[in-house]
Amino acid sequence: MKYLKIIYIFLIVFFFNTILNAQTTKVVTGIQYPNYLMLNGDDLYISQYDRISKINIKATNPTPKTIIQGGTYPIYGQMAVSGDFLYAAIQNEHKILKISTKTFAATDSITVDNRKYISGLALNNNDLYYAVRGTIFKVDINAISTNPITVATGLGNTSKLVIKGNYLYMIETTSDYSSSVISRLDITAPLPATTTEIISMDDPLSMVFYGNKLIVSSAADRIQEYDITNLSKAPKTLPSVPSIFLDLAIHESHLYLLEGFLDIKGRILKYQLTSDPSTNISVYPNPARRVINISGAPQGINYKIIKNGLNQPPLTLLNGNLKDNNQIDVGRLDTGVYTLSLGDNNNNFRFIKK
Repeated sequence: MKYLKIIYIFLIVFFFNTILNAQTTKVVTGIQYPNYLMLNGDDLYISQYDRISKINIKATNPTPKTIIQGGTYPIYGQMAVSGDFLYAAIQNEHKILKISTKTFAATDSITVDNRKYISGLALNNNDLYYAVRGTIFKVDINAISTNPITVATGLGNTSKLVIKGNYLYMIETTSDYSSSVISRLDITAPLPATTTEIISMDDPLSMVFYGNKLIVSSAADRIQEYDITNLSKAPKTLPSVPSIFLDLAIHESHLYLLEGFLDIKGRILKYQLTSDPSTNISVYPNPARRVINISGAPQGINYKIIKNGLNQPPLTLLNGNLKDNNQIDVGRLDTGVYTLSLGDNNNNFRFIKK
């Protein structure tokens, strides 16, 4: 019944609502059987029924390029990225592939026991978390052939894993799909961990963080924004977002929206978020020895760490894009004062390296 409702709503919206508002633009269309998105810098990966493709979001006319394809009815699922490797769940083959982002060759894999469906994936440093029905596991990506560790059991049907700080967020649905919640667990707590329900809502499909705002899409044809620092506050509904979106991704102040269902060719839209989370960004510890944490920054935002010397031009020593845990390793830097620059608008934060 739930899926019939999703199909009905989607068909109405897809065929009759073709006008995008000023905040929303088309990025790419004609994507067959889309499932999930994963941003890594300027590369946006798209998992589909039989392949994973990618586009460059900075290109004038992005064109999907297939990076891996094949398998027996594979159904490529949620993805996560760390360094030069992309991790992708292959749902019908019950395994997780480790794919080089340089050669796009699969270099290793994790096979899930009992041929169960992998419904969520998230990375925190070297820990790869994945959901199999009502259980969360984790495995070290540097030793993926080792036995996984059970993190939590007895959950509802679990999907869309997202890590923010010390918490793993997930969508939990009852076995009869009659109700859903967004819950979270503390990944630093003793195992097995327990989950805490934070949001109850109808048919959530995906979620992503924008600073301390949790943005959630649902089959109820809306996208809502929750303040996780004040969950008693009513959510904000994003205006004029015209469809059901299977997955979401954030790059700086742009929300990427994956639209598509069943045999309908999907498209990716880009929505300009109006709020700027930079005023809520903090950098700690300061002084720092090994890592700095960036609280409140959007996932995927680009960063530079700059050294300013006397009578010398600024020197960029480190650069990249913030990952899910929003940490930067500064252990290799010499003792001194540095500037962390975030985003294209160059939000600057000064910190001391001990």
